[in-house]
Amino acid sequence: MKKNAAKEDNKITIEKIKKLAGKNKRMDWYQRWIRSISPYFTWIFLHLGLNANQVTLLSIIPVILGSSFLLNKDPLYWLVGWAIMQFYCIMDCSDGEVARYKNNLTKFGFVFDEFLHPIANVLVLTFAMFGLFYMYQNLYVFVLGVSSIVFILLNRLLKLSFSFRDNAVSQKTVGGGKVPLGGLIHVILVAALLDVFFSGFRLLFLVLIGAAAPLVFARNLIREYRFK
Repeated sequence: MKKNAAKEDNKITIEKIKKLAGKNKRMDWYQRWIRSISPYFTWIFLHLGLNANQVTLLSIIPVILGSSFLLNKDPLYWLVGWAIMQFYCIMDCSDGEVARYKNNLTKFGFVFDEFLHPIANVLVLTFAMFGLFYMYQNLYVFVLGVSSIVFILLNRLLKLSFSFRDNAVSQKTVGGGKVPLGGLIHVILVAALLDVFFSGFRLLFLVLIGAAAPLVFARNLIREYRFK
C-alpha cells in the first residue's frame, strides 16, 4: 500500500504541474492562453527527463525556424513564422514549470533564461530586417533594425542589473508568467495580416519597434532611478 501511495505521489500529472505553476492576476489574455497550454508540454519534457535549462536552450529552435520565414516577401510566410514562434512562448513558460516541479529554481537558471530572451528578440528583428531590406532595398531599414536591437539589449541588461541589485531573483521571477517575446510577435501578426490586403504594413512593424525600443529603455531607466 505504501509503495502504491509513493508511486502515486511521484506520478507526473497535468494537475500537479498546473498547481505548481499557480495563477497570476496580472497576466493578460495571451499569457493566460499560453499558460493553459504549457503544462501539457511540460508533462512531455518531464517524461523525457529534461531539466529547466535544457528546455530553455531548446526553446531557441522555434525562434530560429519561425524567424527564417520573415525573409520571404509573401506576408503569408510571416504568418507561418508567427505560428511557429508560439512554441517559443510555450516553452518559455515550460522551463519555469519544470524548475518548480523539480524544485530546482536557481540564479543560474534565471540568468540563462534572461540571457536567452534578448537573443530571441534579436533573432526575430535580424531576420525581419534582412527580409524587409530584400523587399525595399533601403538602408534606413538597417538603421531602424540595428537601433532596435541595441536598445532591446540595453533594456534587458538594465533589467538584469537591477534584479541582482535588489536581490529580486526568486520563485516569483523564475518563470513568473511573463512572455517577453509575446509583444513582438503580436506586432508581427498584425503587420502581416494587414499586409495581406494593404502593402507596406510589414515595414511599419520595424518602424514601430524602432521607435518604441529607445522609449521603453528611457522609461525603465527613469523609473528605476526615480524609485531607487
